[in-house]
Amino acid sequence: KVITGIDVVCTGSDFEQLGPMLDQHQERYLKRPAELLVDGGFAKREQIKKAAAEGVTVYAPVMKIKGKAEDRYKAKLTDCAAVGAWRVRMGTDEAKELYKQRASSVELVNAHIRAQGLQQFNVRGREKVLAVTLWHALAYNLKQMVKLGYEELLKVLIEQFCVCIHAIRSGLRALARRLGPLVAKSVSQRRFYADAQAPMQGVHFGPFWP
Repeated sequence: KVITGIDVVCTGSDFEQLGPMLDQHQERYLKRPAELLVDGGFAKREQIKKAAAEGVTVYAPVMKIKGKAEDRYKAKLTDCAAVGAWRVRMGTDEAKELYKQRASSVELVNAHIRAQGLQQFNVRGREKVLAVTLWHALAYNLKQMVKLGYEELLKVLIEQFCVCIHAIRSGLRALARRLGPLVAKSVSQRRFYADAQAPMQGVHFGPFWP
């Protein structure tokens, strides 16, 4: 059980997220999954139709309409072929038994992520929240690699990651050395100008480059 796609959206439902999640899976694994188990929030008719056209069989609960006694597992006249097949499919014992696996896979992953400490976010903004979520997903996937017996591969990945971090830090230090004098000169000019314009107000711009 590994995480293959993740995103942060500013909407109150998941109706539009089935397609983007399939796109992430396609980007990372160069193919779409044959079957997809999602909760009822993803069960939008257009999304199910599009997924079926791409060869993905969607398993999602068919919501019962309050106040209506109609059979929800029966295709409607207004349904397209893919949506009608989804309704009929979810009424079979095979689909109901298969859908039970979602609780032991997706929901279990959510529980593990919460156990890692992702109870709430201490940052603001979509980009920052996404960054925190990605770090938790990465940590979870690395632990899964250890459980699956990929310790040697994991060591290589960590070594390469450390090399990349070292290269980035070295590049930033080199950039700081080159830009430092320019920034210091600019700050000195601004400080001199401020002192000349308002000497009695104590206006100073101290150097802010380490």
